[in-house]
Amino acid sequence: MATGYFRQGISNMARRPGLAGLLYGVNLVIGLLVTIPVYLALDAATATTGFSSDLATQFDITLWADVMEDAFPALRGLLNQLFWIIPLILLWKTVASVGIISTLHTRGVRSFWQGIGEHAGRAIVLALAFLVPVIALFVGLGISVFILTAIWSGEVGGFWVILVFLPLSLVGGLALLDLMHDYARMELVIGEKKVVESILKGLSWPFRHFDSIGLYLAWFVVALLLLAIPTLIDIQPGGLWGVFVVQQFFLFTRAGVTIGWFGSEIDLYDSAQTADLPAIARVEAEPHLTEVS
Repeated sequence: MATGYFRQGISNMARRPGLAGLLYGVNLVIGLLVTIPVYLALDAATATTGFSSDLATQFDITLWADVMEDAFPALRGLLNQLFWIIPLILLWKTVASVGIISTLHTRGVRSFWQGIGEHAGRAIVLALAFLVPVIALFVGLGISVFILTAIWSGEVGGFWVILVFLPLSLVGGLALLDLMHDYARMELVIGEKKVVESILKGLSWPFRHFDSIGLYLAWFVVALLLLAIPTLIDIQPGGLWGVFVVQQFFLFTRAGVTIGWFGSEIDLYDSAQTADLPAIARVEAEPHLTEVS
């Protein structure tokens, strides 16, 4: 059951604080590369308004709209920064994933950096290949929205198509592709498959192993909660330092959740591989796999 793999993932989080700290540290450095240009642009945009301190402690959409209307030219340079910042983040996420899979599967025998060194090149090719189904998803949704709005016109139809069908289909489709990508990476790293074979096995994985869908949804909910909870906490009494401390706590927790998430999926992957083995080979392989209650 997916609940057993989920509990095992929680155990992986508790056993690997060092790996969580490593992910947190690198994410923090990359975060600084992202936020420093953003901070400089926002500081230039708000410094002359007199409202920079108010915007630092709470977000006022009306005030923000007025500031942006007058200060948008100061933010144009930020767009140029995003052209290299976003690919950098995606590249790190791609190579970090295979490092995590490698070290978790080998129980630390192979280090995080060894996993990256061995599999990063093929992982990048795999990630680029998965852009094809992502593009297909966007094209398919665009066609579907066009057809539905033509058939179901009016305000009611527009509401259900644009505000309900489109976001739910987009999030659901991207989540399904992300799940497929996870197991394709495991085929690449653990199964030592070639890129094309890993893609094909990853795309078919959720349809062959339904537990993977429930497991993904469980961790997806956890990730959503970690994004939502900070917005509900009153951090004004702590000032800017309070904001910083709360942010770092949740960033570290999210790094731990990443480890737990991959750990759960690795356990499910190993169990599925064992189930597909002949009976004699299965007996020999089971002692080397993580027990899932």
